[in-house]
Amino acid sequence: MAVIASRSRHLVAVLSCGSASVFALSACDALIGFPDAPRLLDGGADALAPLDSTVVDAHPHVDAGRDARVDAHDARVDARDAGDATRPQPADASCVGVRLDSGCLMTLATDAGAPCSIAVDTTSVYWVAFGSAGTVQKTSKLGGGTTTLATGQNNALRIVIDPLNVYWVNYGTADGGGAVVSVPLGGGVPSTLDAPLHLPLGIAQDKTTLYFTENVVGGGVSSVPIVGGDTALFAEPTDAGEPWAIAASGGTVYWTMENGLTGTVWAAPVLGRPRLLATGPARPWAIAVANGHVFWITMGRDGADSGATPTVMSVSVDGGPPTTLAAQAAGTLYGIAVDDQYVYWTDDMQNLVMKIPLSGGTPTTLAATGADSGPTGIAVDDASVYWTEAYSGKVLKLTPK
Repeated sequence: MAVIASRSRHLVAVLSCGSASVFALSACDALIGFPDAPRLLDGGADALAPLDSTVVDAHPHVDAGRDARVDAHDARVDARDAGDATRPQPADASCVGVRLDSGCLMTLATDAGAPCSIAVDTTSVYWVAFGSAGTVQKTSKLGGGTTTLATGQNNALRIVIDPLNVYWVNYGTADGGGAVVSVPLGGGVPSTLDAPLHLPLGIAQDKTTLYFTENVVGGGVSSVPIVGGDTALFAEPTDAGEPWAIAASGGTVYWTMENGLTGTVWAAPVLGRPRLLATGPARPWAIAVANGHVFWITMGRDGADSGATPTVMSVSVDGGPPTTLAAQAAGTLYGIAVDDQYVYWTDDMQNLVMKIPLSGGTPTTLAATGADSGPTGIAVDDASVYWTEAYSGKVLKLTPK
């Protein structure tokens, strides 16, 4: 094996003379989806140990001492990389995609527009793409062709599904155009369930009803029957802020509010009054419910806005002191998903897909998605985690989760 070692921040490469494989740990890795080196070379906790000062080449007369130093250097790098879930691995016939330490990464769709929200059922993956001519699409969990379910959607933003239909909100613009829309899972003519709306932002559903928020100061939570019908005010405005994300579980609806430098979480049973569950950082962008707890993320914000910290939070469905499961010094958190063990989220500024145990602990990086990929929506099933990338236009799947 010949090892080329450079102290440049831009290239550390290990080339195997016995094969055609080349793993380049550099900023160029962003172009192929494995941007480990920017993280590793920026001097963080995972930074590589300094390279041996000896210049190593493939000269046939390398002495035994030099060989020993090369082997020791390789061992240090291997040991340091052992816990790096995003490091690419050699080809694996059992993986239809790219083998990482963390699992098999499979690209399900490319050129998906600007996909920003995702949902999965037993066989398929569904997503909405933001834009003035937004789309709703789906593909098989096994990959293959993409089916377009709806076109011409005015900034389609968030999506939910049930056994029969796909439902989403068109955010519209400040001038209008917001709507709640549905289409059968197998395709057909989209049905507008409610319009016009002013900046509908979140959507959730139970067996009979859709719930949605409108992103306006003093806004409340509205509901409309899944089969269509009259829209009703489900919960009156709870404070002077703007309602953002929403979820429904066990006969209760949960939502977040943004009010200046403060974010709040509220709950209301289907036949009951709203109550405040928790107060936390600003910009509570996404919410999920599992295991008797509400989980939400706060997006964070560039600049000196101390009220907008990128965090992953939780609180009991009965209320009480909130728990900060993870807090980041930087980033823009976007999507959240939960199962019975972990909370999963995306960071579209730092291009990361992360998870942490429901009770807290050390966050795990599942994937470093590449510069300017912009991971946004996220969903999980029993085996895999799925996410959309708004900037690269991709839909991806990682197994196991």
